[in-house]
Amino acid sequence: MRTILLLLLACGLASCGSSGDSAPQPQPQPIVPFVPATFQAASVVLGQTSFTSGVVNAGGLDAGTLANPTAAVEAGGRLWVADVANNRVLAYAGVPATNGLDAVVALGQPDRFSNLPGTTATTMSQPVGLVAAGGRLYVSEFANNRVLIFDTLPNVDGAAANAVLGQGDLSSAIAGTTQARLASPVGIHYGGGRFVLADSANHRVLVWNGLPFQNGENADLVLGQADFISGTVNAGNPMAAPDASSMSSPYGVWTDGVRLVVADRGNNRVLIWTTFPTTDGQAADLVLGQADFLSAAPSSGASGLRLPSGVTGNGEQLLVADADNNRVLVWDAFPLASGQAADRILGQSTFVSVAPNDDDQDLVRGATPSARTLDGTGGFLFAGLFGTRLWVGDFRNHRVLRFDGN
Repeated sequence: MRTILLLLLACGLASCGSSGDSAPQPQPQPIVPFVPATFQAASVVLGQTSFTSGVVNAGGLDAGTLANPTAAVEAGGRLWVADVANNRVLAYAGVPATNGLDAVVALGQPDRFSNLPGTTATTMSQPVGLVAAGGRLYVSEFANNRVLIFDTLPNVDGAAANAVLGQGDLSSAIAGTTQARLASPVGIHYGGGRFVLADSANHRVLVWNGLPFQNGENADLVLGQADFISGTVNAGNPMAAPDASSMSSPYGVWTDGVRLVVADRGNNRVLIWTTFPTTDGQAADLVLGQADFLSAAPSSGASGLRLPSGVTGNGEQLLVADADNNRVLVWDAFPLASGQAADRILGQSTFVSVAPNDDDQDLVRGATPSARTLDGTGGFLFAGLFGTRLWVGDFRNHRVLRFDGN
């Protein structure tokens, strides 16, 4: 009898059988789609006091101005912006809903009124990419050939980084082509346990299988090149021609841990791996912006791209910052075929229009920006989707725009 009682107690504690009394498992939350109207106006502008201003630092450097901003990410209840030409990252209180707000924290500078470049734990030189993951903040620096790692989300001006990728210490900025070196890094993203970085001047994308947190930590996988010591345009192909496994100045990256998307800027295309790659130099499965993997000509239309620099998504939709066409393209469902046409557009009223700041859509550059227009001339336009909010780093207009879907 005692043995039976012990077995029953053990079974009860271990929830034996299928009694139906086990705690319900949390269900994944449904994705709310981002559904903007064509040529929709932004709801908020940062870096300028109005939608019709596009002057660098709005005429004077302070806590509310920007100079060539790129990435904008929501983390820790704040918006963080890479303010490239001011050599700083700004944090705003909450998620801004008012035009021209001042930032409350500046990283890379001792205060919110300085913008000198530097190469230390507390200074920056051209920060362009941002991602927050695991309670940490990661900042890629184009000119310092490194990624700064902050172990917590900083809340004071000039906070020091704790570690660095691409360098052996926090005072070096040497470009290199190894498993641990970088050359002009740009976009970074973390999803599904994968940390992904666009190492633009090495014409490759690096992957860490987990969150790196130590100085000079080696990458686990390289794409765009056959190995970690190669770094030529399109993997050294004759006449620098592209193929399914090569890259030319990749700028933007996005992943959910299953799929991987790369804005292959110099080839005027976006590469998609429908299942996450596992071998160095693995070929992509799909291409957008081109009819095939061997083409690289810039174009417009619903299926063309010209110097795409940013990619973002929510697992069901894909968005591409098509920089030199001065627009953001939206695929309402994740693309399943190469050359697939986009469904929606921001920054222009039609897929034919491509001029910057063209509010009246006469196909000519506008004299000033508006709430509906963008200027990514030269291939600099970046976007980040957070729920139904899209943040766009409007590089040439020295501002960040918020677009609200639905």
